[in-house]
Amino acid sequence: MRVPCPHLPLEERRLNATWMAPHRGRRDAAMCLAAKHCAQSLWQQGKPAQAILQLNRVLASRECWDQAAGEGNPYRALRWMLLQPRREGEFLGNPVRHFQHLATRMTGPDGELRSWRAWACFWISLSALDAGEHPVDEVQVRREGVVFPTLGEVEAGLVAMGGEIEWDSFLSAWEDADD
Repeated sequence: MRVPCPHLPLEERRLNATWMAPHRGRRDAAMCLAAKHCAQSLWQQGKPAQAILQLNRVLASRECWDQAAGEGNPYRALRWMLLQPRREGEFLGNPVRHFQHLATRMTGPDGELRSWRAWACFWISLSALDAGEHPVDEVQVRREGVVFPTLGEVEAGLVAMGGEIEWDSFLSAWEDADD
């Protein structure tokens, strides 16, 4: 078992994505907390890519930000996970590409806010990972004319759509040199 992520609630059970089935289609505080516990469990089991997918669920919930400071900041959790050395056999995938695709495909309720959150995660991933091993999707950039927003644009989007807590949560991860 891996050391627990300090930015998520502690979890001793061995959970997996099926444990989240009762929360399917929901974006409430209960789903958010359950996803944080599931992310922690998956991280500790050596499944970083699956843990990050659970953080996606956290980022889909507007209600999570009321509890971001006390119950775990998903931006800080993401950054912390990305900066940890990978063990042989652990699958991380390409979070840079993942968040690029997520940001450009958000629709539905709070789609614009969730897109800005994905762009924030894109920037965290881009800054934390080796670009040679985790490149952006240049094919999508060419085909779809994707233009990456600046950090200033991400700030404006997060603040406009979700308030200062959105930006403060991102900024605490971006500026935290202790992780």
